[in-house]
Amino acid sequence: VMGQYRQGLAVAIILWAFIVKKESIVLFLLMVFIASLFHLSAFLAIMALLVPSSLLKRKYYILILLSAFLFSEFGKTFFYNVVWGGSDFIVRKVAIYAESEADLRLGLNTAMLLRVVIFCIFYINRKRIVSYPQGAYFLNLYLAC
Repeated sequence: VMGQYRQGLAVAIILWAFIVKKESIVLFLLMVFIASLFHLSAFLAIMALLVPSSLLKRKYYILILLSAFLFSEFGKTFFYNVVWGGSDFIVRKVAIYAESEADLRLGLNTAMLLRVVIFCIFYINRKRIVSYPQGAYFLNLYLAC
């Protein structure tokens, strides 16, 4: 239970960091660091700096969707092989998650189909989404992550 509170606090700080990201990258990174003190996974928010803030061409969105499917199908084995060479702390954490998700079916499943439906809805409504402040950025952030 305590882990959920820590994770929730880290998510709240990360969401706040997204608001200030446009004004200051340094403040964004500082807030990500603070969030990571509560939950180590908050460091993944740094990847958000790689997400473009303008709409991409259709072929890039399709490439993202295909990459997500391929990673869902084959990425688990690759990810675990990469992580096993990491620190003992990370290996122990990943082993806990791997054990809890041992029976999880990846690849083309209900979650992936739901992501495709949401992807299509967002893509069809992309012009409306872009009309909001930072709409294109958050659209790209959702579709890329």
